[in-house]
Amino acid sequence: MFAKKIKLPESEDMMRRLTKATDTAHLRENFYPLLCCELASKELSPADIAKTIATNKRDYLQDKHPAYQQVISNLVMPRLITAIIDNIQAGDTILTALSS
Repeated sequence: MFAKKIKLPESEDMMRRLTKATDTAHLRENFYPLLCCELASKELSPADIAKTIATNKRDYLQDKHPAYQQVISNLVMPRLITAIIDNIQAGDTILTALSS
């Protein structure tokens, strides 16, 4: 498990990275701002990053169709984590936490 704290990108850079990873209007307008507000410029452990993303993902997906929830969880989340987490080992730790 990767325990070292991760310095997350500044808000503008994070939004750019997220949009580059998956650029849909709904995510860009409704989900990415949540992530940027909660994570940008912070230095957090992978566990704290995973908890924050999980909370924001739950809030964003609460009224969405189950098929859409699966697409976000299984296809989009790995892209987003890879986009904002530069350390591969830390990214894997976060993805593992999110999938459990």
